Amino acid sequence: MIPLFILYMNNFQIEPEEDVLEAMFGDEFREYCRKVRRWC
Repeated sequence: MIPLFILYMNNFQIEPEEDVLEAMFGDEFREYCRKVRRWC
């Protein structure tokens, strides 16, 4: 059940949000992604 939740969250929540943030903040967001892990 948990793997399905992670798959769902990645595909339908996290990736679309990251696309918007990258469009809004560009290089600043990409640098943040290099420094911070997605899942704690």
